[in-house]
Amino acid sequence: MRRALFLHTQKTAGTSIQHIARQFYGPDNVSSHADYEELGVAACGTLDFVSGHFGYEFARPLMPDRYCFTFLRHPIERVLSLYSFSAGRPAGESPFYDVAREKGLEAFLRLAHHPEPAYREMFWNHQTWQLAYGRGAEFADKPSRVVDEFDGTEMLAMAKLHLSTFDYIGFVERFDDDAAAIFKALGCGKVELVRANSSANRPSTEGLQQSTMDLLLEFTALDRELYQYGLDLRKSYKPKGLIQRLFNF
Repeated sequence: MRRALFLHTQKTAGTSIQHIARQFYGPDNVSSHADYEELGVAACGTLDFVSGHFGYEFARPLMPDRYCFTFLRHPIERVLSLYSFSAGRPAGESPFYDVAREKGLEAFLRLAHHPEPAYREMFWNHQTWQLAYGRGAEFADKPSRVVDEFDGTEMLAMAKLHLSTFDYIGFVERFDDDAAAIFKALGCGKVELVRANSSANRPSTEGLQQSTMDLLLEFTALDRELYQYGLDLRKSYKPKGLIQRLFNF
């Protein structure tokens, strides 16, 4: 089987991918979620299947000689899923979750305007942020930059460039087909598809107040453009093509 790297943006079916990976690579050879914070780049490099909620800057040194993939999700659906997940977490686990559980959807969405960047990074064009630079750079001995340090135009351009360096771009909306294609490319056997960590009772956009929809549209503008770019890239996809060779990624 080929060595792999999966950049797992939160609420893009990544837990399901990790469950499948453990069937083939073994439970001790697959990282997940925040493992990268403890392991760092060096220890992650010893694993055959590296995954987690890290951004591109953490992933960059681990990408050579690995089959690299990520999943995108329609940005509004991703945020609504994040809200549903957060509202179902136990009291006191996180102030972020407590807002969802106690104050409802619109208050949760307004965390995008919170003065603390860590809150904004969960909402404000999160998929673009993760692919442009993202979480975890300090665990790869890189400068720890926050989302506020990037101009939106610059961040989107970086995310598009980086997205084109992956071997495969999956979409949550066609998870079964994309997961099967990825694990086939990795040289695994027949995949037993698993849906894990899915958010129940996720709200629908139908019937939302206009103020709520305005918030959703406001801070997913770049993500929606990136999502469409990813769809267009899939139509004529050439894995790790000319852009990557020119910039020696």
